[in-house]
Order: sequence, then structure tokens, then C-alpha cells
Amino acid sequence: MKGFNSHILPRGIVGFALLGFLLLISCKSENAIEGAPEVIDINNYTKTDSLLSIRSLLEDVSYIQLKGADRFFLSDTKKILELDNKLIIHDKNNDVLVAYDLEGNFLGQIGAKGEGPEEYKQVTDFDIHPQRNSIIIYSRGDQSFLEYDHSLKFIQKVRVGFWGMHMSVLESGNLAFFKDPESGSNNIAIYDIEANKLEETMLFPEDENNEYILSDFSGFLKGEFYNYPLSSKIFKLQEGEGLDQAYFQINFPNMRSEEKKFAHMEYFNRDLQSDNNGILWHYTVGENKKELIFYYNYKIGNGYGSTIGIKNESGQIFSHFNLKHGGPDKADEFLKLFFWNSYNIPNYSSSTNYYYSASTQEGLDYLHRTEKDTFLEGLKSIDMNLYNALKDAKDTDNPIVMKFKLKSKI
Repeated sequence: MKGFNSHILPRGIVGFALLGFLLLISCKSENAIEGAPEVIDINNYTKTDSLLSIRSLLEDVSYIQLKGADRFFLSDTKKILELDNKLIIHDKNNDVLVAYDLEGNFLGQIGAKGEGPEEYKQVTDFDIHPQRNSIIIYSRGDQSFLEYDHSLKFIQKVRVGFWGMHMSVLESGNLAFFKDPESGSNNIAIYDIEANKLEETMLFPEDENNEYILSDFSGFLKGEFYNYPLSSKIFKLQEGEGLDQAYFQINFPNMRSEEKKFAHMEYFNRDLQSDNNGILWHYTVGENKKELIFYYNYKIGNGYGSTIGIKNESGQIFSHFNLKHGGPDKADEFLKLFFWNSYNIPNYSSSTNYYYSASTQEGLDYLHRTEKDTFLEGLKSIDMNLYNALKDAKDTDNPIVMKFKLKSKI
């Protein structure tokens, strides 16, 4: 799915005008690292008397019930960010971007699906541009990005000309795109807002067997951070001549060797799989770049599991050892509503310093299709505000969005 990086390889691209110009594109092509990553060892977890609810790690929590199901039913909230007191939400199933106010009122769809000069075929990913106070959408089908201002009006559509999977706006204001993997190519490309390519990074080595396998759960770009598929190391992009920095290294019980991060076929072929399959799935880096919320796969004894992990700003580590997690006898109602699977890792907004997460479909199924009174009673003991928000909920309602911060120390 993705690639690596390192030394600068300048390539001159010379064009003609009256004065002429020289455009240098840097390609980081080796596995070079500045400094040592911070090691997050799951076995080094914070000791607790019993398994904690994830709710006990959160603070400044509020809930936004999204209204307007008669106008738009939000089917799959892949990503949520905030801009000018509006929730901007990517609906993965409908391939569109929509906006709600902080009271949960539906404001409308951002842009329109189509093939016109102001339309997109699909929203593949999006991010907020802090300097321009705008929304950047990447549309894989168009091989283009589109920009909309804070009032949701169209600004521009610019073609980049490649198939990608993820994009993000960097602190510099430049755009990073996570492309489809190609043998012997860099997998992340960085452009300015006018679509001039600036540099590439994250090299995938030559693979004569073409065994790189796309995956939507491991290896991708989140803000200025990325990781390789089947790797448990997170890198921080360094623009210009800086080498990308190995920022976090997460160690799991029976973890997969970093040397096998390009052995995709082995991982997906059960006949070839080893017992060491602990890997990082989705993640979000939070406040001051010290917080980390992540989803991971692990193996203990003869059992496999996948669940949520959290590292707070003070360095405390929470995992399946001390948190209620995915097992039916070890989960609580809060976990089922917001953290039940790897696709519901919260999104962090650097402009507000809040995380955003929507209730999962699995959690709503528990609420509406099991013993509702029992489920609600469990919520009441965890969070009375959440109980009040959901006690009259109907199965035709839109998801509920949670806005929160992580406690710096428990």
C-alpha cells in the first residue's frame, strides 16, 4: 500500500519563459531516520485494579445528535473535522462530504457529485487547510483535488493525475497524497496548493512478483504522519531536505517483524502466515503530538484479538491489559458505541484540539436490536449525558457525534 524515504535526489525540470525557471523535486529514496522513535510498549501498560472503561480516559466530553434524517441519512462517518463551528463529515458509503452545525442541524452537502468543472466523482478523503480556512477534497475518480471556502462555496478544482487513497494538509500548507503503491516508486507525493509537485517520499522497493496488496486497515497517511502497511512504526514527514523521522514505535505481544513490512502476500495468505502477526491498524496522533489513539492486532497464547490502545500526554499506556475491549465479556456499552472496530478511530482536529468520533453501526444495532433497556442502563452508569442523548433515539436517526479531549494523566 505505501512506501519509504530518505536521501535527497534532486532532479532538474527546466522550462522556458522569458527568464526561465528551474523546478527541483526531491525524492527521498532510502530508509534513513533522524533520531530514535518513542517506543510505546503494550506490555508496559499502566497498572489498574480492574479493566477501565475508555470513558474514564476522556474529558470535556459533549454529544451532538445529528438531525435531519429526512433530508440526508448519514450512513458511514469515515472522517469528522470542525471548521468555523461546523462539523465537516465524510460519508464513505455515499462518497460525499456534508456539513452540520454544532447543534446537529444539517447544513447541506459540500459540492456535488458529477463530472463538471465544479463537481467530483467521489470524496476519497478530505482535510482542513488552516492557513486558507478552507476544505480540501481529494477525488480519486477525478485524480484531482477540490477546494471549498469556510462558507462551503467552491474555489477551485485542480488535477494531480494519479490514483490515490488518502490526503492531508501539512503544517506548511502543502498537500500530501498517499498514492496507490507501485513497485520501485515513492508512495507519498507532496504538492503545493497550485498542484506543483515538490517532493516524494515513502519508497516501495522493487518487487518483481508484484505482491504488494492494497489494504484499508494498515498503512496510510494521517496529517503529517504515515506508516507502511503491516508495520508498527509511525513516521513524521519532514519537508525539504530533512529526513522523515521515525516518531513512534509500537510494540505488541507476538508482533510482526518490521523486516516483513513488505511481505504482504505472507500476511494475507493463511498458509504462509506466521504466529507473529501483531501489527498497527488505524491511528490518530493528538495534542502536542504526544497523544496517540490506535487500533492494533495482537496474539496471546492461542488467541487473536484486535482492539483500541491509548497513550496520553503523560506517557501512560492503556491497552487490552487494562481497558475494556472487544471480547463479548470484556466490552461495555460505551466501547460498543464508539470504539468497536478499527474504522472508528477518532479524528483529531489541530484547529480545535478536540477529537471527534461518531457512533458505530454495530453500537447502534446493540442499542436498537438487543435488550434496549439493559443497554441504556449500562450507559447510565457510564455517562448520564450519553444516556439522555440516546434514551429516546430511534433506529432511523443519524449517528451521534462525540467531541472530547484525552485526560493528560489518570
